Amino acid sequence: FVGRKLDSFCDEIELPHIRNLFDWRNAPDLVFAAWPEWFAPRQTDWPEQTRVTGFPLYGGSSEKNIDENARQFLETGPPPIAVSQASFVQPTEASRQFFHVAIEAARELGHRVILITSQHGNLPDPLPEGVFQTRFVPFEYLFARTSLLIHSGSVGTLAYASAAGIPQLIVPRYYGHPDHAKRLERVGTSDFIPQKRFDVRRATPKIRRLLEDERVQTACRRLARETAPSTCLEQIADGLEQLGQSTRTVNSF
Repeated sequence: FVGRKLDSFCDEIELPHIRNLFDWRNAPDLVFAAWPEWFAPRQTDWPEQTRVTGFPLYGGSSEKNIDENARQFLETGPPPIAVSQASFVQPTEASRQFFHVAIEAARELGHRVILITSQHGNLPDPLPEGVFQTRFVPFEYLFARTSLLIHSGSVGTLAYASAAGIPQLIVPRYYGHPDHAKRLERVGTSDFIPQKRFDVRRATPKIRRLLEDERVQTACRRLARETAPSTCLEQIADGLEQLGQSTRTVNSF
């Protein structure tokens, strides 16, 4: 899928197709590391030409297309707990268990819940009282109105939640999710539970601690200042322009 999109773009700008995306990983002239130093500090074995730019957060989310029912749920009553999984997750028993446990643990603590998913097959039917489901809400808008996020650890999701200054409970599922969970735990804003151990008994005390521990809240406020929309995109654009008249190569990962 990514290869086809890149091929189409290369055709538009009259460049040859990219044969192997992984060949870009250590481009000899410029490599962009699109995350902040707190997330992955610079290592001695990184290429010297690496530029750490911060997360590429888009700070201009429009509120015009937000579902009115979602808006009303978020704007009335106490901030709910948000629950989200990777967008490509299909209905499975593991996904149904994830949403079930998240809902029940949050409700046991007396919190409302907003579910961000298009997969109705993963959700109880009907939804319990105080639980709302929507396909999409811009994360910048959503996390400014929620108290905590339960999710699987996707880097874009955790970046927006960190910028919003809310604690996170991560249930790692794919690829880099376990690594992301450990990084957030180390900075004090998050906790995690392996997917196979995610149940109401384990989730409830962790959610309570994340919401009530002042040390967590302090860490969240600090991280929000360090993660707020940065000059990431401007830095990448400037770097590309500087290389624009040369034949040197550039990579972003």
